[in-house]
Amino acid sequence: MKVVRNPVKYAHSRVSAVTMAYVSEKLWLNTDEAASRLGITTRTLYRFMDQGDIASYRMGRVFRLRADDVESFITECRVSPGSLSHLYPTPKGAEEHGELGADSSLAANASTVDLRDNAAAVNGASDAG
Repeated sequence: MKVVRNPVKYAHSRVSAVTMAYVSEKLWLNTDEAASRLGITTRTLYRFMDQGDIASYRMGRVFRLRADDVESFITECRVSPGSLSHLYPTPKGAEEHGELGADSSLAANASTVDLRDNAAAVNGASDAG
């Protein structure tokens, strides 16, 4: 049986459904609880607080966040469908064929052709030198 000498040091690894249920019933969260609920580091949480992205309150020397403010922040961060198209490229040649990402094999073929073109260009450049 392993004895944990410093339970505070290992507390972050024991966040469980029981802890989350307790946090959801609390009105005020400390920064560790709020960061855990959001799935971010406390440093990121402090940045969000400083930028005004999430409401926080200073009570003496500590910061507290209202549990419903944390839940509202989560709701506000929801990504709307269709807003991520800038993160993935349109396959070359898809515009010509009128198939904007409808066929995954088109994307695979386009990337294979691009790799072959790049390899041919590199080999041609090395042969010229």
